[in-house]
This record gives sequence, structure tokens and C-alpha cells, in this order.
Amino acid sequence: MAVKLTRVPKEHRPLANRLQDYLVPRPSSTLVLVSDGYVSPEKVDLLVLVDTSLPIEDGSVVAKQYDWDDIQLKRYREGRSKAGILGRVTWIIRRP
Repeated sequence: MAVKLTRVPKEHRPLANRLQDYLVPRPSSTLVLVSDGYVSPEKVDLLVLVDTSLPIEDGSVVAKQYDWDDIQLKRYREGRSKAGILGRVTWIIRRP
């Protein structure tokens, strides 16, 4: 599945394509998660980009799934279980 930026005016499309390539260098291994603000209202409208192909290293931020509707961002520590980890977080984008 390819991620495409939509509603970009014609004169800005080259910039949008470069931005897309920068944010999502591996579209086939990228997940886009949207925060619903359930835990805290200030986290509504966050886009979290997760790359499933990057290695999980000590100190990296990961998206971990605890239940089908409960995905949390955690800092990975060496020696902990990797069960439920969807991938490494590469970007967190807030709506202005």
C-alpha cells in the first residue's frame, strides 16, 4: 500500500513528492497510526509513522500492541520481550 499526499496544488507537487519520500522512504513497510486521544486529549490528531523493517534497538521508540485497539508508544529497553511490537517509530506528526 502506498501512502500518497492528497489535495496538493499542482505547483507544489514536486515538494510534496520529496516530503513524502523523506517521511516514508519504505512505503511497503510503513504503518500510519492515528491517535484518537483516548488516553489524553492533547494527543488527539497525532500521526505516528512506524517502520516495520527497521531493527529494534535499545532506546528506540516502538509501537507496541497490547490489545486489538490498544497500541502504545514505548521506549524499548534491551532484554525486554519484543512480543507485540509492530515496529520502530520514525515520525510523530502533530496537527498544527
